[in-house]
Amino acid sequence: AKHSYVQLADTVTFEDPAARCYGPKEVKEAFRALAHLEPKSIIPPCVVDVQPQGESIALSYALNQSYLGGRLQLKSLLIVTIQLRQLKEIPESEFLVLQMEEHW
Repeated sequence: AKHSYVQLADTVTFEDPAARCYGPKEVKEAFRALAHLEPKSIIPPCVVDVQPQGESIALSYALNQSYLGGRLQLKSLLIVTIQLRQLKEIPESEFLVLQMEEHW
């Protein structure tokens, strides 16, 4: 079985000015619905800040995206809080996403 090295925490949250989602099911549904807006990066996402927070790390990404075939452009800041989790069965680690916040 192929392993994804990025997992959503059971308590993951996603917030932006248009939505608040709690738990993996709601977060996955929000991103599935977002796909209908045809997001495309105008400039590749860029890490602009890294803040250690005890056992987790907050990574801030500058985003510049177009939606709806270029009819809408939006610059935003996406803050993703992750935790590194060692896997028992293999030497690799995985990222556990705890929280995502997008500020427009």
